[in-house]
Amino acid sequence: MLGYTESISSNVYIFFEGDEIEKLGEERIKGAYINLENPGVVGSLEAVVDDELPIYYQVKTPTVKDDDLNVTQMTLLMGRSVYNQLKERRSVELHEGCRHICLRDVNNLSLAEELNYDQLKRYVSHES
Repeated sequence: MLGYTESISSNVYIFFEGDEIEKLGEERIKGAYINLENPGVVGSLEAVVDDELPIYYQVKTPTVKDDDLNVTQMTLLMGRSVYNQLKERRSVELHEGCRHICLRDVNNLSLAEELNYDQLKRYVSHES
């Protein structure tokens, strides 16, 4: 799983790989979060289905930042109904306040999303 936040719009994109969507229904998924303004800082990303999340929150993305305001950890919390939509459709767009939260199966990407995903993979492999 890889994720990033667009610097201008603050929209969040999270890409699920392999069978992560299926596993997400039962377990916490871990991945990498890329700071596009400083791609040398790769943070951690976790996704979990939260059955206790109030119905008015479809999704929440709390973050932890370092002293330079780089995100070092992002957690994606989603309600069961959002998870069920993601599992069925393989692609979901939601709102958290004014920003879009875009959840994608890497096998179901538009050309632009595929290019973004490939760039994220390069950032992560460069840091490894």
